[in-house]
Amino acid sequence: MNTGLPASVLDARILVVDDHEPSARLAEASLGAAGHRFVTVSTDPAKARELHARHAFDAVLVELRLRDMDGLDFMRQLHAQSTDYPVPVIIVAAAIAHTDLALCAGACDFIVKPYRDGELSARVRNAIRLGHVGRESHARYHALVEQSVAGIYISTDGYFTYANPRFRAWLGHSMQELGSRPAIDFVVESDRPRVLEMRREREAGGVDHSGETLRFIRANGGVVYLDVSARMLVVDGRKSLFGVALNVTDRHAATQALEAANRRLDTLSRRLLDVQEEERRTLARELHDEVGQSLVGLNIALHRIESGVERSHRPIFSQCLEVTAMIHEQVREMSVQLHPPHLDQLGLADALRWLANRQARMTGMAVECTISGMDGVRLAASLQAACYRICQEALSNAVRHSNAQRVILELQAASGTVNVHVGDDGRGFDAELRRRSHNTAPSLGLTSMEERARHAGGRLEIESTPGVGTSVRATFPLFP
Repeated sequence: MNTGLPASVLDARILVVDDHEPSARLAEASLGAAGHRFVTVSTDPAKARELHARHAFDAVLVELRLRDMDGLDFMRQLHAQSTDYPVPVIIVAAAIAHTDLALCAGACDFIVKPYRDGELSARVRNAIRLGHVGRESHARYHALVEQSVAGIYISTDGYFTYANPRFRAWLGHSMQELGSRPAIDFVVESDRPRVLEMRREREAGGVDHSGETLRFIRANGGVVYLDVSARMLVVDGRKSLFGVALNVTDRHAATQALEAANRRLDTLSRRLLDVQEEERRTLARELHDEVGQSLVGLNIALHRIESGVERSHRPIFSQCLEVTAMIHEQVREMSVQLHPPHLDQLGLADALRWLANRQARMTGMAVECTISGMDGVRLAASLQAACYRICQEALSNAVRHSNAQRVILELQAASGTVNVHVGDDGRGFDAELRRRSHNTAPSLGLTSMEERARHAGGRLEIESTPGVGTSVRATFPLFP
């Protein structure tokens, strides 16, 4: 008989289950007349299950009303014994009213007796094709999931019901071990409240969580960090959690190592700034006390012998006096630059006033200094040093690079913060580009200001526009 059907359909194995043998034989004859070559009939549901276990039929035709059991229960038993894609089942009944019930229970189709010509064969052919497509899709999906570099799992009623090889390897447990205990038991104890809260949110219809990093306990007692994204799905009427995980243990270890290195670098940077400030103070004191006093003594000695110098040597002697005075002034200037005594003796406000006046006197720029809210405010020495050095660097940059005509220096204490601001009307610059240019002195100056602000618990903001000017603002908590 030439039916025009592909051999894969006509050679498919079909099982007919009906405890009313005449009806079963009628279905067998109808399918045989349509060209199907492998049709098996069973009037005993238990034996039918054994037949399916041995032969793995491509489609099953089941009577809804069996004598000893419900046809839907029989279908569920067949599906339960399937290891991969469940066999397509067509439910046969005497009334169309049972259609929704059968389809919702998992049947692929429903047919009403008596059969119309060609209807049974058409329904069976569709079921066979559906089974072929389903098995192929299932095989591809199964290979994708089983070989995935991601960990994939399904949790139902708080227990793992599936975990792919990758997930099992990360936790070091077999599927049997994973399914024998509540899934929460495999989570590090301190992470469990968060997991339970996310579960409650999902079950209440809340949003699904993505990218949550959770710690799981390995079989050997170690900990693995997994970045988990999960979604609540309904499978066979039951809520199940479908999750995909990435192993971020190495990334976490690298992050911890980087954070530790940054902490060490921060400590070193802080220590270097403290040592630098102390060395500046010590060197300034030695220049003032040792070198400065020696130069004063030299100047006094030169004046004492001045009357005995021969007339012919007087010009040279006068030059010596001038050089001595010049060196003494330079040493005094270096000492003040290294560490102004005003900062220790008078405090930050007076030190900044002195700095502004000195800069105006030396450069001819108009430097306006405004102090507010500092009455009765006592600052830690490290905070005073940070504020002073930031203002000193900003003023120096305004003199050396901006060609500014006017500079504003402000110190303000308000709302639990101390703020310093240095603004100029100079040529300005690209602040971000200059900050990245670590081979130039200005960029190092910006970096130094940022580091000082950060180590003193504050933050630094630099705004600059070419042709407009530059604004440097530093804000510190008053009581860090």
